[in-house]
Amino acid sequence: MKALYLSLWCALSGAALGCVSGLPDELPYGCQTQEDCGGDNYVCTVLPDSRRYCCLPSDEQCNGIDDNCDGIVDNVSSGSCNK
Repeated sequence: MKALYLSLWCALSGAALGCVSGLPDELPYGCQTQEDCGGDNYVCTVLPDSRRYCCLPSDEQCNGIDDNCDGIVDNVSSGSCNK
């Protein structure tokens, strides 16, 4: 259920609250374990500052978002992102 709410939150808030350009200071749906993320392929991701949040992995792109849920924004395997 948390996964559904996370998806809706990002769809409704967009860039204004950080979904498009990274993450807001107050992360949506914090977690301590994978089970906290409610399934549906969401994972509990650890950021470099040790905060955790539920994330749905996809292929990493140069878009200011941690698409692959490894805690690092825009770390594409094909090279660096030019912005």
